[in-house]
Amino acid sequence: MEGTPSRASALLLALLMFTSLPFVATGDTVIRSETVDLFPEGLFDNASEWAVSTQYGFTPGESAHWTEAMVTDGHLSFTHSRPQNIAEDTSWASSTPTDSNLSLGVPDGGYTWTKGPEIELAGFDLSAYYNNPLLNATLLVSFAIPETLQDDEVRIEMDWDGHIYLLQKFAHTQSAIDNMQGNPLAISLDSLTNWTWTELESVMITIDYASVGGIDDSEVQVDAVGIKVVYQSQWSGLDSGKAVHTTPLAMAPFHDYNLAEGTQNNLVTTSCGLETSSVGGGSGGWMTPALELPYAQTWGRIHMYGNASTSIEIQSSSDGVTWSEGVEHNDGTLISGSNYIRADIVIWDGCLSGVRIDFNDPTLYITGDISGNSDGLVANFSYLSIAVGSELVATQEMSVGSFQLSIPIGRFLPDEGGDLIIGVGARFYWSSLGVQETLVAQIEDITLSGGFVVEWDLDPTCERPADIYLDEDGIGSVVPFRNSCSDDITPTEQLVVSVTSSDESLVLATVSDGHLILSQQAEQSGIASVEIVTSDERGNQWSSIIDVIVSSVDDPPTYANLPLEVLVPVGDPVTVILDVADIDTDITNVSILTDTSWATIDEYRNLNLAPLSPGTFDVSISFSDGTTTYTEYLTILATADPDLVIEQVDYESDDMKVGSLIEIKVWV
Repeated sequence: MEGTPSRASALLLALLMFTSLPFVATGDTVIRSETVDLFPEGLFDNASEWAVSTQYGFTPGESAHWTEAMVTDGHLSFTHSRPQNIAEDTSWASSTPTDSNLSLGVPDGGYTWTKGPEIELAGFDLSAYYNNPLLNATLLVSFAIPETLQDDEVRIEMDWDGHIYLLQKFAHTQSAIDNMQGNPLAISLDSLTNWTWTELESVMITIDYASVGGIDDSEVQVDAVGIKVVYQSQWSGLDSGKAVHTTPLAMAPFHDYNLAEGTQNNLVTTSCGLETSSVGGGSGGWMTPALELPYAQTWGRIHMYGNASTSIEIQSSSDGVTWSEGVEHNDGTLISGSNYIRADIVIWDGCLSGVRIDFNDPTLYITGDISGNSDGLVANFSYLSIAVGSELVATQEMSVGSFQLSIPIGRFLPDEGGDLIIGVGARFYWSSLGVQETLVAQIEDITLSGGFVVEWDLDPTCERPADIYLDEDGIGSVVPFRNSCSDDITPTEQLVVSVTSSDESLVLATVSDGHLILSQQAEQSGIASVEIVTSDERGNQWSSIIDVIVSSVDDPPTYANLPLEVLVPVGDPVTVILDVADIDTDITNVSILTDTSWATIDEYRNLNLAPLSPGTFDVSISFSDGTTTYTEYLTILATADPDLVIEQVDYESDDMKVGSLIEIKVWV
């Protein structure tokens, strides 16, 4: 295990909070669940996103001589093109049949001169190059003709394979010729034959001053004669190139445990992490907290950081409550489990600085192709390299053909938002015979799997209203409610609120413009439960239940409207209909009392008035159910008629005519 950078949890866990309130949520809805390429720059669509460079050998700042790196046409390529390695050397004549000794060896200013006798030079040693392909040969003659030639000639000839070849002739010159100042005359020999090394070694060069007689025009001075050869030479070297991209990690498909959480036994926290607290040996244990698998994802690998010697067992659970037996795992191995897992880690010695569990096994996938010729490369030292951050995670040999790499890199990913640095390097170390070679290593694409996005439409949230207290026969209640709700997607004004009363004979519940309308039924009391449901556009719900308590009220007795005055003849009782009723009290328990003895209540609970003497009397009548008493007042007008008897009525019947006045006499 090695050290790890600082890590912050990038995994979002959904927690269900249960309280004593009667609250129910139907559950959030996943509206999008997709995989995400965490490294889209690996498509190489934009060359400016990559920092590309090359280097020759081990010299920083010196660009590669034969290697070019570029991002173009949707791929990354490293083109290593070495030309044919060409070297040259000159073999100077080492023998002379004509004793022209001053003309042997390299040009040194000493020379042999002649005005007639030939100068013959041979002994060219090219044995050092027998194993190298010969490319061309050139004769070099360091000589001078100090005066102009009028009639005489200077001839340079080659004797080879029994033939004399005239290579160069000088006659009728306009001025002196001087090729002894480091500028020897160069005569190509390539047109004569397809030379071999031994053939070149067998040639003899003759410099002849041909005089026509009389006074010589000049002389020829020969300093040295050599054969310059150009040949293919062995060589070796190192070119390298790299392309690096840095981007913030869009999301972290892993969970880094907090070392302070979970259950520890015989462990202490130090500056490096967790260590055993035992002196002189002994192990310590750590049971990590439960970790829930994100929606629609899979478990990846477990990674241990630090230098601790540990053993790991992974326990699995479908509900986070009941756990399976632990299954032993090694650092970096894939995990299989249900919805929840936890790690039971035993630390034997050393320090455990971190534990990570990744999701979906984040893997770097690389496809590419190598084409051309790699014969001159040293296989063990020529390869493609893949790095994440400062970690070399894979290499690929420079073998011609296509290739695919899959590299789990969950261990090396930075925290969410941290710099994800991915680099591709190419190393070309050659040791060849000098043959021209071209090799192209091409990366078609790089993808980083394991990323995911889960988009939820969360349940609405609302403030639960307080229980409602109403009085029987009172007014109801209007409770503002919808404005206390919110949702991650649906606007508040578009949330749908509904209510249901558990007892509509007691309480009616409706909704108007987001307000709860609660009305008690007449003459009813008790407790009704009202369920409130708030739904968003996808049907996600928040719900709660409140109680509506209707307190009973003891209604007073009722009676008919009573007249203010009652005319009662003495001796002729009058009954006043009272029509007494009480909705909450048995009628037999309602008392009706008057303050006058001749004002009585009959069996029908009506008022009988029987005054004993004429006059005006005020009578009070009280109605009481034991809680409420009403008192009314009536004015009784008692009258008495006189005792008169009509004894006789007289009139003149003869005078009775229609339309006439007559006199009638009544005797009382």
